[in-house]
Amino acid sequence: MKKGFIYLLLLSGIVTLFSCEDTDYQIYDKNQKNKLFFAEDSLLITDLFPKSANAGRYVVMFFASPAVYEAYMALKARKAALLAQGAYTGEARRGVAEAFGLLLSYSPEAIARLIAQNTERE
Repeated sequence: MKKGFIYLLLLSGIVTLFSCEDTDYQIYDKNQKNKLFFAEDSLLITDLFPKSANAGRYVVMFFASPAVYEAYMALKARKAALLAQGAYTGEARRGVAEAFGLLLSYSPEAIARLIAQNTERE
């Protein structure tokens, strides 16, 4: 079992609350309040945060709506496609990090600061 960590992002889209060793991908509509969540063992890694803070971690992801969940999954697919094409560089790479930051409700200024401060990239 990999060690997890406690990670809290109180944002309009995604809230990561705690580590989890169960990696079954299930989406729940708890109490019919449209709050979707699932165990994630392959969190999107971008230049927004240090790789060691997220890579190989198990987290439970909470989404405010199905649209936010779909946007997150589309962004993961976009990164995977760029990697497969050998095009995950320069502006495309920065674009994925910026899109993730916006999904997490960071301001453009905060996103630029986080990317600039991150010295540990994948």
